[in-house]
Amino acid sequence: VFRHGEKVPQRDYQNYPNDPYRDYSYYPMGDGDLTNQGKLREYKIGTMLRERYDRYFGPDYWPEKIYARSTLIPRTQLSLQLVLAGLFPPSEKQTWNPRLPWIPTSSFFEPYETDNLLFPHHCPRYKEEYRKFLRQSKAQDLMNKYKSVMNYLTERTGKSINTTSAVTYLYNLLKEQAAQNLTLPEWTKMVYPTPMKEIIALDFKLRSYTRTLKRLNGGLLIRKIVENIKMYKAGKLEPYDRKAFLFSAHEMNVAAVARALELDEPIVPAYGATLILETLRDKKGNYYVRVLFWTGVSEQLIIETIPGCTELCPLEDFFAIVKDIIPSDDEYYCHPTENMLNNSKKLYSSGSSLAVGETWYCLISIFFFIISTVHTEKYYIYINVRTMYYLDLKLLYFRKIQLNSKMVHRLKIQFNDHGNANIPTRNESRFDLQVDGLILLFPSRLKVQEPPWNRSSEIFI
Repeated sequence: VFRHGEKVPQRDYQNYPNDPYRDYSYYPMGDGDLTNQGKLREYKIGTMLRERYDRYFGPDYWPEKIYARSTLIPRTQLSLQLVLAGLFPPSEKQTWNPRLPWIPTSSFFEPYETDNLLFPHHCPRYKEEYRKFLRQSKAQDLMNKYKSVMNYLTERTGKSINTTSAVTYLYNLLKEQAAQNLTLPEWTKMVYPTPMKEIIALDFKLRSYTRTLKRLNGGLLIRKIVENIKMYKAGKLEPYDRKAFLFSAHEMNVAAVARALELDEPIVPAYGATLILETLRDKKGNYYVRVLFWTGVSEQLIIETIPGCTELCPLEDFFAIVKDIIPSDDEYYCHPTENMLNNSKKLYSSGSSLAVGETWYCLISIFFFIISTVHTEKYYIYINVRTMYYLDLKLLYFRKIQLNSKMVHRLKIQFNDHGNANIPTRNESRFDLQVDGLILLFPSRLKVQEPPWNRSSEIFI
């Protein structure tokens, strides 16, 4: 599993009002695109893998050899293609253009809404557990250490910076601007790169602080790895001659796996940081697991040791060590918890609304869990109370949402990779919501009210 390469800022979540480069053009690179240096960074991961495993992979590319998966974010898709290009230069019989030492390769990604494996931190189960942990005194004490830094950042940026994740986005923005030879504001010298980088390390630490958080975060990829090893040993892996599983993702994924295994590195994954889990077999038929870490920017390959085991960790010992961080089926597939189901039922009572003056509103965000099909055009859903958008109290009455693509009034919401959406305010009595091609009709009882912020305000889903 590896992080994408260097990129330019993603404006929809890497921004602040006082940014002197708010309108700066990074053309020909679009929002969040890889830079040329970032492309080379990923290509070198592929050449490193080719150098280390040349005989193992053999000279020819064959799609069934490699399970190659990215997130739906373009920079991870491109990173995966670049890694594959470095790993599989065309052999003599696969050369189709003598002037182009490249062959097309096969890869895939899951839709954002269903990709719990590479976006575990967007699963409501994880979010519920993480919010619960952040309210504990231990988490509060760790974060309060940097309260003055966050206050300073809030004052200087003109934007509320009161979470470790907000600091992470800002740090990456400053780093990416500096990489484009842009002069950073004078005030950044007080906090960048340190202590902001310390806060990023804390962010990754908090996200996997407890055993439950480890299980719901990096544990998902660990389960996938364990399942693949077991299927291979049992002769049930399809195709049986598959050589490797590649996951092109983000720094959070690399950090989550490292924290789940309690590895020393990486603390803050650099661009191109890669964790490699090798499954080895000796001449006697004994299996072992070895963990390697490719540092990315500094291009070093380091052997890691899993706590409680040796460098060559016997397979059964490895299984015993990770047993407690392997998620259950409900956790792996992000099924709602009993508490979430109970909360969704409470949503139908007027007790979950708030009164301010004469204005009634409900603070919600919407998560769809389609659990059973009643007819071909009807689905039951659960709604999880989280962040906020101002809606009419009558929302609390509906229990069913109906599919209907022929509605005249339509409110289309597009989510980015961090689950943010800019929603235009409309006073329609009926509208449907389109998410990734699925159109969900809200009944006429639902009414969108004018929110007390401007029309381009950001909500968090």
